[in-house]
Amino acid sequence: MRDYIVQVARFDPSKGIPDVIKSYVEARRILDDRIPGSKHPQLALVGHGAVDDPDATIIYDQIMDMLEEDEFSQYASDIVVMRLPASDQCTSHP
Repeated sequence: MRDYIVQVARFDPSKGIPDVIKSYVEARRILDDRIPGSKHPQLALVGHGAVDDPDATIIYDQIMDMLEEDEFSQYASDIVVMRLPASDQCTSHP
């Protein structure tokens, strides 16, 4: 079992998700020389957008495109991106 680094945030431009990915990749490059790959933590990006917020889809698509770039693709298999339903659509039951 491997450890995770987790960011839970809306898929929104102000949340700095590309910076989180860049930081993770930089940390992985440092770790590559120090510990076996099976011990490297994975990155989980978990978030959602509001139903009336078109940025969520745009940011999600940008993240997925970013992971295909040469600079990041080596680590993409260790980066998990999960888009959850918008929290403003959750209902509670009494």
